[in-house]
Amino acid sequence: MSASVFRLVAANTTNLTQVRQPSGNFAGLYVVNTTAAIIYVKLYVLAAQPTVGTTPIWMTFQVAASTDKFINPTEPICANATIWLATTANAVDSDATAIGSGPIIHVYVQ
Repeated sequence: MSASVFRLVAANTTNLTQVRQPSGNFAGLYVVNTTAAIIYVKLYVLAAQPTVGTTPIWMTFQVAASTDKFINPTEPICANATIWLATTANAVDSDATAIGSGPIIHVYVQ
């Protein structure tokens, strides 16, 4: 099965966005961080829209300032509900601090 690509150019927000509905498989992530600060890409798997800073996170990825990062799992990871994406300035699950605009995020799903 081939992967679909979801693409987002981040705004100066937490960028909460639905990536895939209904359930599917997480097949990878590619992020170009164009900002001068570390950013965190957070994925949620929920039927309903999550709330950044309070809803439990499924996966978190750190992307260093002015770099890119590629995550390619050996096998796609099953998500049993809708996949959502958010971005924050800090790693802690309770963070809801917006990032700067510009990072480009690609999520590969099946």
